[in-house]
Amino acid sequence: MPEGLSPGKDDNTTGGPLLDIEDEQPRGPSPYALFRRARGWLSVTDLVHRLVLYDYSMRSKAYLPPRERAAGFRSADGKWIKVDKIAVEAHYRATTRGKSVHKKLERQASLRQADVRLVQMLESLATLKESGLCREMYVFGIIDDNVVVGQIDNMIVKRPSFVVPQAKVQTTLGPPSQKKRKAAFLLAESAKKARVSSADHENPAPPLPTGLGTEPRSGTADAQERATSESARCTIHLSDTKTRTTPELPPDEDVVSHRLQMMLYHRLLSNLLAKPSGEDGGLGDTVGDRPSSTVHPLDFSAVRRRLSLNPRRPFSDAFIHGARRLLDRGTSHEVEENPDRIAFECLDDLVSIWRRTLDELNVDGIDKTLTLEYRLQSCDDGSSHAAGAPHAEDAGSATDNGEVQQGILGVKEFALNDQELDVHLRSILQWWHGQRRPKGVPPELERRCGVCEYHQD
Repeated sequence: MPEGLSPGKDDNTTGGPLLDIEDEQPRGPSPYALFRRARGWLSVTDLVHRLVLYDYSMRSKAYLPPRERAAGFRSADGKWIKVDKIAVEAHYRATTRGKSVHKKLERQASLRQADVRLVQMLESLATLKESGLCREMYVFGIIDDNVVVGQIDNMIVKRPSFVVPQAKVQTTLGPPSQKKRKAAFLLAESAKKARVSSADHENPAPPLPTGLGTEPRSGTADAQERATSESARCTIHLSDTKTRTTPELPPDEDVVSHRLQMMLYHRLLSNLLAKPSGEDGGLGDTVGDRPSSTVHPLDFSAVRRRLSLNPRRPFSDAFIHGARRLLDRGTSHEVEENPDRIAFECLDDLVSIWRRTLDELNVDGIDKTLTLEYRLQSCDDGSSHAAGAPHAEDAGSATDNGEVQQGILGVKEFALNDQELDVHLRSILQWWHGQRRPKGVPPELERRCGVCEYHQD
C-alpha cells in the first residue's frame, strides 16, 4: 500500500457522507492546486459533477485501472475512506467505452496539445460546413479566468424551417415512437459517417458540393436555396449521446450534470464563434435574438498567456505534414506550390485560419434548445451488473460503432438557462479554488450511495 495511505488507529471509519459546511474554511491546498495547476486548465467534466464524489475520485486516483487502485485514501479532512473494489471493477468496465480521438495526429505533434486541438477544431468546422454535421469537436475558452476545455459529441446545422421554438421543450418521458427512433438512428449513422477516418487522411476524398445537405436535390430546390441563402441563414444544434446499462431513461434529477455539461458546451462554442463588436460576420447567440450578454468573444492571446504558449514558435515538419492531411481538404497534396494549400507555421497562423474559417461559416449562431439522446449499452461483456454504480448508468458519450447500433431509449430536450449555469459555475469554481467545502448529493439521489465505490464512508 502506498506510503501515507494506510489507516491509523484513531481514524474515524464510521462517519456519514461529507456534506457542505458553509461556515468552515477548507483545510490544506485547494483541489485546483492539488490536481489541475500543473496542466493549467479545467475540463468541462471537472465543472459539472457532484463534488464529494468527484473529490473522492481524484484523491483515490479513480482514473487508474482497478488493479492499480489503492484500498483506500485520505479525504481532505484526513479521514480514511475505504474503496469497494467490486464497485470499482463494475464502474471501470462501464466507463471505458466510447473514447475516440485523433491519436495519430497527436503522436506526430511535438508541441503542446493546444496546437493539436486547434487543428482538430478547424477540421470539425470544415466537416460541418461541407456535410452539415460533425462529431467530437473540441472547444475551449476562459470561464472566470480559468481555461476550460471540452469535447462536443454532436453538432448539426439546422435550416430555419427546422429551428425548434425557444420556449421550454417538452421532455420525452418514455421510449420514442418508431418514426422518431428511425429518424434519430439515421441522424446518428450520418454523424458517424461524417467523421474523417484515418484512411480518409491518407487518401483525401474530393470536396463535397457546396451547401449543407448531402441528399440529392432537384434543380428547383437548389435554385430556391440560392435565392434565399442570404436571408435565411442557419443555426448549429448541439446534442450528446449517453449510454445506459438499464433499459429506461434516467429521471430528471439524475441528468442535472448532463444538462449543465451541454449548457457549458453552448457557452464555450458561442464565445469561439463570436467576433469582437464592430467586426463583420460576427455570430449572434441565436437567430432572431440580440447577442446574449453571456457571449464574450474568446481572446486567444489570453489563453496563450495562461498556458504559457509561444504563439510564434515554429511547428515541426511532422506536425505540419499531419495537420495538412486534415486541413487541405480536396486539394492536391503532390503539388507543394498549389495556391489552395493552407499555409501555417506557428500557432498564430492557426488562429488566423480559424478567423477566416468563421467568415465562411454561413450560420447565425447556436440553437438554444439542447438535446440528450440515451442509448442502451451492450451487455455482452458482463457489465450489466454495474447499472447502479455512480456514472455507470450513464456511461459517457457514445462514440463507438457498436454503441451506435444499440437501440435508442429516448431523447430529452431542454432550453439553455444561462442564469442556472452562472450560479452553478460560481459555486463549483469556489470549491476548485479552496473557497468552500464540497457538497454531498441531495436527498433525492441518496438512493445511489449504496452502490458507490465509496459507500463504506
